[in-house]
Amino acid sequence: MKRYRIPTHLTVEPSLVRAELGPIPIDLTFRQATALALAAGFAYWTWQGSGLPLALVIALTSSALAVAVIAAFITVGGRSADLWLRDLLHYSARPHRLVCQVEAMAPPADAPSAAWVEAPLALAWTPPRPAEAAD
Repeated sequence: MKRYRIPTHLTVEPSLVRAELGPIPIDLTFRQATALALAAGFAYWTWQGSGLPLALVIALTSSALAVAVIAAFITVGGRSADLWLRDLLHYSARPHRLVCQVEAMAPPADAPSAAWVEAPLALAWTPPRPAEAAD
């Protein structure tokens, strides 16, 4: 009798809502529903209780809903847009350049004149200069 292994750790997110509207299938995961619900809550707050001018409310509401739709449904390279945004923010918070500079070593006092050349080089990372820190 053969036994077949049943995969339990698939790389598929479970569906929260699964329906069909005619020829259009709807498969909404928890992550997508959360992004849309947060944007809808923010849009409702700006529309009802923020007290901001109408033009600013419309701009904030439409941009929040657009970002939520993009974050929920767009994938690039098998990764969702919210993960790309998280990685982009993480990258922008880190230093961008490291410069490798060889530190000059003085010859040892007790060594012959050419023996100090055989000593290993000491390498160190130096912080970027203040003018380069803005890059």
